[in-house]
Amino acid sequence: MKIFYTSISIIVISLLFLFCQDNKSVDNIYESQEKLNYKLEIIDTLIVDGNFNLGAVKALVFWNNDYIISDNITNKIWVLDSNLSVKREMGGKGRGPGEFISSPNIAYDSSTIDFIDYRGKKIYTYDKNYTLIKTNNFNREMIIHSFSWVKTKDRYILCGSKPDPKKKMDELGSVLILDSNLNYIDNILDWDDIYHEMTAGAVYNMIVKLTGGKKGYFFAQQTAVPNKVFCFDLQGKLEKRFGRLPKYYKKPPEIPVEKVMASVEATAKFVANITRVKNMCYDKKTDRLFINYVNLFESASYLRSGLEGEHYLQIYNSDYDLIFDESIPGSLLFVKDKKIYI
Repeated sequence: MKIFYTSISIIVISLLFLFCQDNKSVDNIYESQEKLNYKLEIIDTLIVDGNFNLGAVKALVFWNNDYIISDNITNKIWVLDSNLSVKREMGGKGRGPGEFISSPNIAYDSSTIDFIDYRGKKIYTYDKNYTLIKTNNFNREMIIHSFSWVKTKDRYILCGSKPDPKKKMDELGSVLILDSNLNYIDNILDWDDIYHEMTAGAVYNMIVKLTGGKKGYFFAQQTAVPNKVFCFDLQGKLEKRFGRLPKYYKKPPEIPVEKVMASVEATAKFVANITRVKNMCYDKKTDRLFINYVNLFESASYLRSGLEGEHYLQIYNSDYDLIFDESIPGSLLFVKDKKIYI
């Protein structure tokens, strides 16, 4: 099999940062000066055997010295070696053994990898030989959302809540910590005050993005408040809150939710006037956090695609300072070895 792989080199990113401020909370004021060199690897369409389209990449990770791709169209998992040659093809659409009802999310630790079928309400765990070793059903006592997952050897961290009949949805925690069998441990990170107001901007951004951090930690961000990023330890204890409002942020129009939901056209127009956090990724080697945010086009709603828009990238260094906030030509998938995969 052959893969036609497109890569371009990103221009050396030169950042001229503005002067530091004294303990004032000022958005869009960079606190350090730095130049970064990253190579941009664009994977928007891969071709197998010259006639098969492996497009609409939902997720890409580097694990077990392989590139693992979740295909958003075919619901397949593709395993590529370090030379981007196909080693293995797994899954596909269906309800049978080895198939996925929805395109899988991916979570992994050092020894196993999970393919999470949200609509199928199952997690399939594979070893380094890509042999299925365990299947877990979702814990139906929990509200689990189909967004980012973080996996460690003994727990899962994900966007979700433990229901409480005495509380409304926005009064519950937004991040679930479960054990390796999906049993409840904790529900942390209360929804920000903006969600209690139930504005259209909050309703259409009621999502938490997550990614692993340095050993023993993870990052979380509620997407309606992109200037607040949280670093927690694996027990759910807050280590640090930081963040800057994105440079190209669009403040949501003050429109009643009912009007936004009145028609497809109204929804498309509204979504094209807000900023969404698309993905987060942590690079262990450089100890930096990468956050991809997007200003969608109206066409994104009609095409049901989060790729239709202007994409931007924030980079935070090990001191939690924002050191980069500029455009990139696509959606962030993964960062490794000074390469940004989109």
